[in-house]
Amino acid sequence: MGSTMPTWWLTVSGIYFLLASIFMLGLVIIVIFLVRAIVQLSERVKVLSGKVEGLLDSAKKTSDAISPRIVSISKTAEGVSANIGKKVEIIASIGLALFAIKKFSKRHHDDH
Repeated sequence: MGSTMPTWWLTVSGIYFLLASIFMLGLVIIVIFLVRAIVQLSERVKVLSGKVEGLLDSAKKTSDAISPRIVSISKTAEGVSANIGKKVEIIASIGLALFAIKKFSKRHHDDH
């Protein structure tokens, strides 16, 4: 029983099989490299995530420590502002009284 396939078809099929095998081997190698890279990136992400959590914890502790101080400073500033406001009112009242006295004495002096 003889072969009915032409020789050129066997040659093309052999070249196609060889190229497909090389291509598949290349894909397997690329997948291996990608898996290694993903594993390394995953480890780096875990390390960075731990560092970020540490920074957030540190920031929260700092914020918790500073908040009472800010409230205290705010209350002190409010008290100082209220005291200055009272003093300005007193000074304005005294100035108004002096102005009124001066006007009154000037009128009283001009009348005589």
